[in-house]
Amino acid sequence: HLHPTLIFLDLILPDSYGLSSLTAIKQLYPAAPIIVLSGIHDLQLALEALQSGSQDYLVKGEFDERMLSRSIQYSIERKKNELALIESEHRLRTILNTDPECIKLMGPNCELFEINKAGMDMLDIDDFEAVKGQPILSSEALPYREKAAEMVRSAFDGKSGQLEFEMITAKGTHRWCEINIVPYRNTEGVIVNALGVTRDVTARKKNEEQLRRSEDIRELIMDSALDAIFCIDREEVIFSWNPQAELIFGWKEEEVLGKKLSSIVVPPKYRPKH
Repeated sequence: HLHPTLIFLDLILPDSYGLSSLTAIKQLYPAAPIIVLSGIHDLQLALEALQSGSQDYLVKGEFDERMLSRSIQYSIERKKNELALIESEHRLRTILNTDPECIKLMGPNCELFEINKAGMDMLDIDDFEAVKGQPILSSEALPYREKAAEMVRSAFDGKSGQLEFEMITAKGTHRWCEINIVPYRNTEGVIVNALGVTRDVTARKKNEEQLRRSEDIRELIMDSALDAIFCIDREEVIFSWNPQAELIFGWKEEEVLGKKLSSIVVPPKYRPKH
């Protein structure tokens, strides 16, 4: 396979004419810088050639050795920068698409402009083009929509925010999520989007709910038990004391919490042996 360092392309060839020649050569040698040589002095054609991927446009008979040398140097440098940018974008896109969290770019009215693969999976989106440019607030349960919209607007004022909310996906699945929204700036420092990073916290919310329920059950058992029940840590420090313990030992819960059990229930004369 050929790997040309530089290609000079005439737009008028026996088997090809105009910008179609440029398109064909770019497909064959995408990494090679291309300088278009033409006998046509047409500014519009020159602009179209540059927009289509050539690095320069020279009119035959209207350049000298010095101009040609400069064009070659600039074209090679421009192509290097273009390939570096493509590689950087590809690397960033790969990172975004392998990140397990939902990453998206939004407009001031919560319009969806970009989203990574994890985000599409989280939101149950099958076709990005079908939702591109559309407000994404419908993915949030009604009580959280205004707060989310306010955070997006604030991002365009340079502010960041965090929100825990209930998500409703495109297929009706309910998830608990946490989102961080920050301003997204272009290379000139201008805020052009709101960047949202969303993580699924459904498992954590379920664990918290189970823990809360178990705590409620424990408190119910402790409060209704006919026996004295108390809990201590490894240092014998009391951290739980039920109502029946108050009746039996005569100490209120607030009086014993944080104290050693031996100092409460063991008579002073027996404490050394204990």
